[in-house]
Parts: sequence; structure tokens; C-alpha cells
Amino acid sequence: MTEAPLRHEVRIEAPIEIVHRFFTDPAQLTEWWPSRATIDPRPRGRLRLEFDKPDDGTDVALGEFVEVSDRRIVFTWGFQGDSDLPPGASRVEVTLEPVGATTVVRLEHHGLPAARRTQHEQGWTFVLARLREVAPPKARPG
Repeated sequence: MTEAPLRHEVRIEAPIEIVHRFFTDPAQLTEWWPSRATIDPRPRGRLRLEFDKPDDGTDVALGEFVEVSDRRIVFTWGFQGDSDLPPGASRVEVTLEPVGATTVVRLEHHGLPAARRTQHEQGWTFVLARLREVAPPKARPG
């Protein structure tokens, strides 16, 4: 039996165009999520996110964009050298819904192994809270 996907929803005090760039522009992506990002946000485009760890190591997430539109971003997800969750083993679906001057971000992470659900549940909670902090235009310089 396949487990239900992880689901998260946050409201960002920014219009959809700004929030979209935080998922598709590497410079803005690194403001809230990975330490470094190399992405090609179009179908079949590659995704490489590097996460510096406190012990001086680096985790590297690899995947491929499946869908990129104004309101939806879908990519595969996994980690380099990880037999439990190798690159492309799971799928992240992000839906952006404009609500007035704000954007509701709905994220579903499908196909996670049971041993990785808690880690990803905590991780998504943390990084989406970071997105909520950095995305609003009033928090943006100039």
C-alpha cells in the first residue's frame, strides 16, 4: 500500500509572480532553501540542490522538472548516493493559488519511503516557513 503524500499549505504575503520566482530562480531559491542551486525550470530540465550540513558535509538533491507553469511546478526528488531515496525516486508537486495580493502554496511530496517521512515533514515545515519570511515584497530590498 502506498502511503499518502506529505501535504503542506502556507499563505505567502506576496503576489503569485513573486512567489513563483522563489521556486524557479536559483538566486531567489537559495534565499530560503538550499545553500546552492543549479536548476533549469522547464520540463526535463535538471535540478541540483546542495545543502551544507553542520558537520562540513554536503547533501546533494537531484531531480528533473516535470511541469512548470504559472501556477504549478512539479519535479522529481532524491539524493545523490542515497539508496533509500535515490535521485528521481519521489515527486514534489507545488501549486500556487493567487488569493488577492497573497499566494497560497500547496505542496505535496509523493513516494517518500517511510524511513524518510519524518525528516521531510520537518524539512518542508521549516523551509516553507522560511519562504513565508523572505518572499513578501516589503521584506525585499529596493
